[in-house]
Amino acid sequence: MYNVLIADDNNITRKSIMLTIDWSSLGCKVIADSDNGIDALELTKKYIPDIIITDIRMPAMDGLKFTEEVKNLFPWVKVIIITGYNEFLYAQKAIKLGAFDLILKPIDNNELCEVIKRATSVLDEHKEEQYEKEYMKSTIANSKEQVVAKMIIDSIAGIKITDTYKLLQTQKRFFMFTIRYKSNCKETEDDNFRSFIEGAEQAVKALRTYFDYAFIYFWLNNYFTVVVTESNRKPSNRMSDNILKICNHFVEKSSLINRHDYIIGVSKVHTNYDEIKNAYNQTLDAINFSFFLPNKKIVMGDSIKIQGVFNEYALMKKVYGSIKNTYIQKIDKGLDEIHEILLKETPSILAVKNLLSNICFVVLECFYNDKLYQSYNYKSHAEINDDINDIDNLEDAILYVKNFVKNIKAGLNNDYQPNYSKVTINVINYLHDHYDKKISLQEIADYVCLTPTHLCRVIKKDTGESFVDLFNKIKIGVAEKLLKESNLKVYEVANRVGIDNYSYFYKLFKKYTGTVPTEYYNKSS
Repeated sequence: MYNVLIADDNNITRKSIMLTIDWSSLGCKVIADSDNGIDALELTKKYIPDIIITDIRMPAMDGLKFTEEVKNLFPWVKVIIITGYNEFLYAQKAIKLGAFDLILKPIDNNELCEVIKRATSVLDEHKEEQYEKEYMKSTIANSKEQVVAKMIIDSIAGIKITDTYKLLQTQKRFFMFTIRYKSNCKETEDDNFRSFIEGAEQAVKALRTYFDYAFIYFWLNNYFTVVVTESNRKPSNRMSDNILKICNHFVEKSSLINRHDYIIGVSKVHTNYDEIKNAYNQTLDAINFSFFLPNKKIVMGDSIKIQGVFNEYALMKKVYGSIKNTYIQKIDKGLDEIHEILLKETPSILAVKNLLSNICFVVLECFYNDKLYQSYNYKSHAEINDDINDIDNLEDAILYVKNFVKNIKAGLNNDYQPNYSKVTINVINYLHDHYDKKISLQEIADYVCLTPTHLCRVIKKDTGESFVDLFNKIKIGVAEKLLKESNLKVYEVANRVGIDNYSYFYKLFKKYTGTVPTEYYNKSS
């Protein structure tokens, strides 16, 4: 499946391309879209698509410059240019820059599909060539075990390698177990992660000493997987009986024995190596299912329940009335009921996290108009999403929502007073009321009858931030709300909060939210 990015400032054209083409039949999927070249380039760096469909004329960065930047970074990416007749000279330049092909407006879907098919055909050839080159260069060719591990990874990736089965023809029965260590660890340079790598490899060596099985291990996407196979044909129930012993022995001999930040997912026993990919996916499903089993560190694939469904409206109804009336105890009770239902139904984890995020969003919406709560330091929707997505079990996710509601409620008590001076509170309220203006430090200093220097000291003492950061956070906070709740385009939101320089708005938004505005807009949509 090839990934596609679409860039066009015309929303109707962009959505039409996304929604009127049967992407799956082309072996493709749309992973991102953008209405300008700058954001499209950032999305390209993030997702590294295989195919890009872009208009020539776009704000911020046009399609030609965008194509040039993409080809410099990722020369193999196929860029398809959309152009009008009066832009043909530009189109010629695009071809020189390395564009794959041109599509003239108005777009004919059949023509576009044919171009995409040609692009995927070229990508297929490129992939095969790269595979052969990498395989020949690889040092693992000197080791049968490492060759097998490489072939297993290829099988998981969907590349069928006949030699895999020849090498393993005497090893029929097998199972896999996969270890997820530190679910939030993204840097393999982390010292703890390196320690885990060394411990895991040592543990496999120990398994070979204690058990009469063949053990092949590999790393894939920061997950460590061990394939356990029978050297000689033995009753399958014996292997099944030993699965838990093998996993526990691995934990004991690795660095995991005194740790709690790991999960092991175990597949069923398989008898056909055509099922390698299926077995690996079972280990990942088991790891994901641990979300509903917070105290279980080894999850067997055959113990996973069939994924259920839930009525989000009905569950939201259990807490909505209590949220509206800020009844914390009733909200907690409603969340406990939701907890029980989710444990019973075990729906998709994504659906569960979306539900819990939405509950937090409803809390924000219901309490937002309270003056005290409108101070600049509330959590944004993006931050809430990130917080909940980082939680790896349902119990902690429910607790996060309970604490979130309690913290919001604490800020709404009538007798609650912010730990700020009256001057700072007046400044914050004034900036909230004039977020769409360009207000200088001198102007706000005159408003509170202080010198600019004195005012800066007061704000810094109360908030720990400068006047500029304080005002910018308020502007970006309002921008987040507008992106989620209005149909305004990103540049219109920037103008609405008083920032007429799009690039500056882009940098500020990313600085304070950790994401680019178009990505936030797409998530909200």
